[in-house]
Amino acid sequence: MSEHVCRGYMIHSTATYIETAYAPMAKKGIYDRIPPHTRELLATLELSCWYPTDDLMELLRAIASHHRDTDGEQRLTLERVGRTIAEPADSTSLRLLFKLMTPALFATKAPALWERNNRGSKLRVVTYDDEARRMTVGLEGTRGRELLGALVPGFVSRTLELMGCTDPSVTSPVLDDAPHDELLYAFAWRG
Repeated sequence: MSEHVCRGYMIHSTATYIETAYAPMAKKGIYDRIPPHTRELLATLELSCWYPTDDLMELLRAIASHHRDTDGEQRLTLERVGRTIAEPADSTSLRLLFKLMTPALFATKAPALWERNNRGSKLRVVTYDDEARRMTVGLEGTRGRELLGALVPGFVSRTLELMGCTDPSVTSPVLDDAPHDELLYAFAWRG
């Protein structure tokens, strides 16, 4: 097994985003960009099983490529995919956990929550200021998989909302083709 793996639900949620966010022609164009082995995987995917992160990356690359060729909205769209990946937490037993969780507790638990679903990259909270309602989050181990980092703003923002925070905002790095050792995100929220 690859050292970079993710849970099947992340791949499934990304495919769900493709299915629900695009018109038929755009959807076809995105799926045409995905290698056959990854498209075949979608039919047999098990949500709680581990899969190479490269399979998720194929979907993210196809989405980003579609937007690079059409409207230039790849960053915003991948952030929306990150929100979609966080959505199952709103409809599972995690919903109660997030209702009880505070941002301060999330800051201590975020690395373990990330590792439950992703191996090979590490999420860490670099700084946390409860009074100012701000935290800086770092994602390490994404070299060659930088698009994985594009999911973090949406994923963490949606998680903050599930905890009852309002108006989460994020300043995130430029996600280009250059390799990065760590991607940093500055989050702020109200409530």
